[in-house]
Amino acid sequence: MSKDSRPKTAEAVISFAILIILTLIAAAVLRLQANPDISRFGIEDPADSPKATESFDLTSLAPKNFKPIAKTKIYTDDNLYEKINGKAPLYTEAGFKKLHSQQFIHSTDDTAIIDIYLYHMTNAKSAFAVFSQQRRPNSKPITFQHQIFGYKTTNGVYFIKAQYYIEVVISVASDNALTDVINIGKKLFKKIPQTKLTHFEEIALFPNGNLNTKTITYSIDDPFGFGILSNTFTAEYQIDGQTMLAFISKQQTPEQAVKIVQNYKQFLLENDAIKINPSLFDLDGMFEAVHAEGKFAIGIHAAENKNHADTVAKKLIEKVKSHGK
Repeated sequence: MSKDSRPKTAEAVISFAILIILTLIAAAVLRLQANPDISRFGIEDPADSPKATESFDLTSLAPKNFKPIAKTKIYTDDNLYEKINGKAPLYTEAGFKKLHSQQFIHSTDDTAIIDIYLYHMTNAKSAFAVFSQQRRPNSKPITFQHQIFGYKTTNGVYFIKAQYYIEVVISVASDNALTDVINIGKKLFKKIPQTKLTHFEEIALFPNGNLNTKTITYSIDDPFGFGILSNTFTAEYQIDGQTMLAFISKQQTPEQAVKIVQNYKQFLLENDAIKINPSLFDLDGMFEAVHAEGKFAIGIHAAENKNHADTVAKKLIEKVKSHGK
């Protein structure tokens, strides 16, 4: 054997290996081109997912006379907009992880389609954020076992459990259709694991009088667009036909709460607000109240009446103060 035969043999082996790799890549590309709609309709949830509690095969939830249109699909923050175009930012900014989506169609009426949307969020507050910020009008409360955050409309149910926000909606409105949807909701509620009951201490701190409980909302960022608040619950109060928003923003330390309040007051003054007292301001004829109590920055936003703003603010301070004792 000549001295240069080994290098030539090695080169041949390497060239052959590269050829095999290129062939495999080409085959993979052709396979993707043959299935161009995979991303459009999400990613199929593999049956052998290592995280069984997060795989959620929803096809088994089909009610009588309904059948799955396709397998359960998964959407991530990369392609969520394809499923809920226009609303995706609300979810991604609140801590979205992934969406399990399932459709059923009636066996004899192709206009009757059931959609299940199971949103896996970062935590229970993230789930409540999207639940509360898009509550449907004219809804009625609904409860599965001990779940307390849920409602129904004429053609759907909406609720949260643990870190999940769920919608089950049917395209037609009737008593039978709503019954099917509610039954799916009950089964899905049992299917979702939960170690403890979802509870938010801030909700219990809103004074009851004149409170519209359906308006309680949670925002991770500033709900008023001031760029000051964070981790904030808001609720609407109505007195004598006039409305205002109360807010509760819990911080990590009392010092942070004080800083938030200082920044809020400074923002008001920089926008030509008139200081009525240390906590109450008149901003273009609308009244703002802000106060620090322990770890909480609390107050009133956009009140139409000064006395009403002052009254609710004092009740809110009292409630939060008694909570800290």
